[in-house]
Amino acid sequence: MTTKANSPVFSDDLSFVKALVSWVRARCQRIAAEKRISDSEWRDPEIDGVIGPVERTAHKEARRRIPGLKKAEDDLAVEIEERVATNRASGPKLGLDALLEEAGVPDDEFCRTVIILATVAALGVEEANILDPVGGKGFGCNVSAEAVWAFLGLSLAERLRSRLHLVPTSSFMRAGLITLSLGRVSAPRDLPSADIEITSRAFAKMVGMPELAPQKAGRSQEA
Repeated sequence: MTTKANSPVFSDDLSFVKALVSWVRARCQRIAAEKRISDSEWRDPEIDGVIGPVERTAHKEARRRIPGLKKAEDDLAVEIEERVATNRASGPKLGLDALLEEAGVPDDEFCRTVIILATVAALGVEEANILDPVGGKGFGCNVSAEAVWAFLGLSLAERLRSRLHLVPTSSFMRAGLITLSLGRVSAPRDLPSADIEITSRAFAKMVGMPELAPQKAGRSQEA
């Protein structure tokens, strides 16, 4: 993609996070509309006989909205990508880029999306509920690998490869950016639904508020 030379930079991390929230909301709205259509196509004929007209109307409305929702999502994605490119060229450096570089995965879409969705979920109830269409649990709860897979629309092969980033020995996990709520002994089926939570240090970096990061004991005592 050709980056526009006059794309404005994100002046700070918070403005970047706000733009990401808008994009995540737009993408989840499109996913929700597609899911409504998919669900209605599998409806039991007996149930359809009772609420068929209402459901068919909702189905048509969802199908009608999808092109507009997709365009809104794509427009936001392009704008963000262009502005991020400007930041990378002239600064200031964004917290998300810094975190992914620290973890040794600067160009990995899965890891990037994990951090984005975990940040959105940590912002508050209103933002967390945006993730409901992809399996986010809302009400300030965490996201999961399954939610990230649904958000990205990953294939089976891609989902399997993404698991490599969530093993304890991966550079992504060792960087301490997220926590994964798996027990000491877990089966492969446990990972997709395990809660993923962004750490306080990573969250502080994402929103550009270093004062939210845990302070070292020595420093806090001096203060």
